[in-house]
Amino acid sequence: MHELAGCRLMTADGMVGGHVVAYADGVLRLHVEAAGPVHAGDDPVAVEVLDPVRGECTYRGLVAKVLGTAVDVVVVETTGQRQRRSAARADYHVTCAAVLETGDEPERVVITVLDVSATGLRFSSRRDLVHGAVLVVHLPAPTGVLELRARVLRIEDTRGGYRYGAELLDVDQRTTERLYRLVLQLQREEVRRRAASRG
Repeated sequence: MHELAGCRLMTADGMVGGHVVAYADGVLRLHVEAAGPVHAGDDPVAVEVLDPVRGECTYRGLVAKVLGTAVDVVVVETTGQRQRRSAARADYHVTCAAVLETGDEPERVVITVLDVSATGLRFSSRRDLVHGAVLVVHLPAPTGVLELRARVLRIEDTRGGYRYGAELLDVDQRTTERLYRLVLQLQREEVRRRAASRG
């Protein structure tokens, strides 16, 4: 469980980012970016995990073993789980092309993706779209462009245009896996940014 999900390990001496290698038999095995503030001992630690399926999960436990950048945390309790959507989202600000499917000629639309998950995305556009409109979105990703069909479910009128919430349609297993990997990568980058901003 939680394999490859981004995480933050917080100790009395500081915080370090990383990712989960595995969580089994009450032990969270982590790979951290630097083991400086981490050492085995009796002081409790907290681990925040950003899982693309389960959302943000928080654990308290004790560090049982530190070997280089590998850290084992014996979980004493689960202190929280926050998930408002069926799949965790990650901020992803990228402008890309989309094609609005209509009864007549398809129309090209420029959109700016705001966040993405394996089941949906949120984007902005100057184009006024109706509820239920379907677009084919060409989303840039590290593994190549993802072609996604999305149906508008929510509309927000803003000063600079419109913001939309959309669900993804007809997503195959390969595309779902690529979206999960994209979300994981974005979450790990966010963990690193937070860790750097806190010094």
